[in-house]
Amino acid sequence: MAFALTLHGSDDERNTITKLILENGGRILDPGFEMLFSSNASSAASPTKTPLTTSKTPKATPASKKKASAQSSDSASTTLTLTAQASALGFVALISDKHSRRAKYIQALALGLPCLSYHWLLDCLSSGTLRPWQLYLLPAGESAFLSGAVRSRVLTSPHYEPGGDDAKLDAVLSRRQRLLDGKSVLLVLTKAERGRAYRFLTSAMGARRVTWCRDAKEARRRLESGEEEWDWVYVDGAEEQLFPCLAAGAAASTTGTSIPAGKKRKRGGAGGAGGATAAGPGAISFASTVSERTAGSSVIASFAEGVGAGRERDAGGVKVVEVGGRKVKVVGDEFVIQSLILGALLE
Repeated sequence: MAFALTLHGSDDERNTITKLILENGGRILDPGFEMLFSSNASSAASPTKTPLTTSKTPKATPASKKKASAQSSDSASTTLTLTAQASALGFVALISDKHSRRAKYIQALALGLPCLSYHWLLDCLSSGTLRPWQLYLLPAGESAFLSGAVRSRVLTSPHYEPGGDDAKLDAVLSRRQRLLDGKSVLLVLTKAERGRAYRFLTSAMGARRVTWCRDAKEARRRLESGEEEWDWVYVDGAEEQLFPCLAAGAAASTTGTSIPAGKKRKRGGAGGAGGATAAGPGAISFASTVSERTAGSSVIASFAEGVGAGRERDAGGVKVVEVGGRKVKVVGDEFVIQSLILGALLE
């Protein structure tokens, strides 16, 4: 078994839990889950620093650094290949004392790995048996889509035993949900040192192709060239910081529009009749009753609009830029995190 730790208590608490794991045959994944995959092994990150790039490069000279600042990398491999050691691992999980937005926690959400309370470890060791980990499963996090409510964690296959074959790491990863399955993603990383972390997270979400660039100019060039098709543009930071630049600098046929994250979830008209037909006679009667109460409908519509606006603001909406007749979705950090918490893309 192997565990990544992200605790909010004292160093003594972390050291004690680490010691218990190691003394009982477990393995600590430090700095995080990236070390399980050979695609990232060539540039291991420091445990105390944000991961860097995904591949080895010659030592840069001042001239080459200046030239590279406006250039993008080649497409990175999105295949997460387990190392030989990781392929033999059984149960793998994140151990914490509460839900959080720390890097390891978000990685666990993307990889479909359980996030467990440290009490699971203590109870297993105290009882001498592997306790059902489902009882100790921590929530995904605070969901902007649910107006700040804490979202329960939903796993695609939550019933396996920690000591069984279904709990093996390769089996769990093969069953994970892939929010970006089959999609191509262009990363705009204004802070290059964060590149590896973002590429790993995007690959964990199932993207088939990931390429990164350093600024809006290079992003526009790639979008306008027509040589490659992109489904998503992921901006490091708030997408509003880059989106106006993308739209303003594009070709004459390029337009920038905003699609609120919550708008597409509306059903039918003010009385909700758009969904009544499929729901059966009872629903039609209910819809007819509601439609007669015009004053109530106005209040409901106003309340729903206010809630939707707040939800869109907090969740980070989806911006759409049209380049060469093809629409590309532009999102920022918060959209990605909130989608992982919800377990669905906030489109």
